[in-house]
This record gives sequence, structure tokens and C-alpha cells, in this order.
Amino acid sequence: MEQENVNLVNENESGFSLSDLLYLIKKNLLLIIIIVSAALVCGFVYGRFINKPTYSAKITTIVQADTNQAESTNYNYGLALTKSFPELIKSDSVTPLVAKEALLLSYDEQIDGENKTYKNKKTGEVINEDKFTNLVNNKAKVITANTNVTASSTSLLLYITYSTKLTEGYTEAELVEEIKVITDALAQKTIEYYGATDSEGKEIFPNFANKLIQLTHARSVTVSRGLAKILLIALAIGLVLCFAIIFIRYLIDDTLTSKDEIERITGKPVLAYIEKSEKKVGNVYGSK
Repeated sequence: MEQENVNLVNENESGFSLSDLLYLIKKNLLLIIIIVSAALVCGFVYGRFINKPTYSAKITTIVQADTNQAESTNYNYGLALTKSFPELIKSDSVTPLVAKEALLLSYDEQIDGENKTYKNKKTGEVINEDKFTNLVNNKAKVITANTNVTASSTSLLLYITYSTKLTEGYTEAELVEEIKVITDALAQKTIEYYGATDSEGKEIFPNFANKLIQLTHARSVTVSRGLAKILLIALAIGLVLCFAIIFIRYLIDDTLTSKDEIERITGKPVLAYIEKSEKKVGNVYGSK
């Protein structure tokens, strides 16, 4: 008898095993289904009706690396340039130029002698050059944050993607037009800036001048709510929540609730047990 008690203690102190986990999953299967289903429903409602869709446009550029050297040398030099251009495209030298072009969709530039003012096409508000410059700088930061430049692993292609959400003050048509302008301008302004020449006609940036060529234009804008990603996140949250609740219940529960649980812990078969009954037989409560 003493040996059996020792075995029972050792079994209880052996830790949380895989069999314990499977048993708890089976025991709490209904709870798991309810919580996961609720999480997926909440994720679907959020993704379909609350989360704002993301609008994005993508263009393709290619790096031209003609160094009058062997073809393999040109290709390796081009691969090196594809690692540099993503930073150049999103640099502080290019994004303000892109931002100004985007803002000029909403503002008319007015020149009066040496002074420049900008008139909002919607509201008619006129602002001076300093305020417009602040708008340009703020817009440039947004463009940098929302721009993604990726390089092909097997070629000299670069893909420029600009993505954003619909915000207050924009109609969908206006946002779509702005996204197209920004995406194209990211390539065009990079080509212009790094292809610039000095007063003597010499290239200011000879390593990058005329090395980037735009192959496609932003003809269309795609709209995505990211529903699949949201549902995956909701599923993960539901499962984590389930197992957290189950594990906490496991830690605080020190009772044996079934014959199977007793046999699983002790490793001994249960020969008989007395069921609890609320039915009164004579002067006692007992099983029928």
C-alpha cells in the first residue's frame, strides 16, 4: 500500500505531459470550439465591416548596368545596384519631390513676382510657401512609411509598391488618383534626381545616373481588406486564449472527476464506484 502511495506521488509530481494535454483538450473540446468560433466571428466582423481597406499600386523597374565590361561583370554590378536603389527611392532627396507632385493634385501653384502661394482646389484656402513646404515634408514622411521596394532574386528587376488607407478629406476616386501619381513619381523622380547634371553637363551621381528604367506604369489600384490575415490572427488569439483558460483550470483544479482520470493517474483499474444521486430512498440518499 505504501509503495502504491509512492507511485501516486511520483505520478503527480512528474509534470504536465502530452497525455495530460490531450486529455484536457478532449475534456474541454466544447469550450475550445466556442472560444475559437467566437474569435473567428469577431475577426470576420472586424475585417469585413470595421477595418478600412488598403489601396495599393505597383510598378516594375529594371536596373541597367552597362559598364562596357563582360556580361557577367555587368550583371554582378547590376545586382549590387538593386541593393542600393531601394534606399535611394525612399531617401529624403526623392520623397519630397514625390510629395510635392502629389499635393499639386489638390493645390494650384500661383506665382506673384518672387512670391509663391498655393490655393486649395476644394476649399479655396490660400497658403504661403512655408506652409506648403511643411505639408510637403509631412507628406514625404507618409510616403516613405507606405512605400515598399523589393528586388527580384533572379533578375535586375525592382518592384515599387505604394499602399495606404482611405482617410478623412479624400474620396475614393481622389485617393486612387493620388496613389497612381505617387507610385509613378517614385520611379520618375528617382531617375530625374540621380540623373541630374551640373553646369558643365557632367553627371552629379555617375554611379546611379541612367541606371534605373521604369518598365510599367500604375494603371490600376488594388483594394484589399486583409481578411485572411485577420482571420489567422483571430484563430491564433482564440487558441491561445483557450489553452490559457484550460491550463489555469488545470492548475487550480485538485479534484478527481471521473473514473478515467483516476485510472490515468494511478495506473490501476477502478473495480467499483458509488454514483451520487439526489433521489431519496427511505431515509437516505443514494443510487437507484
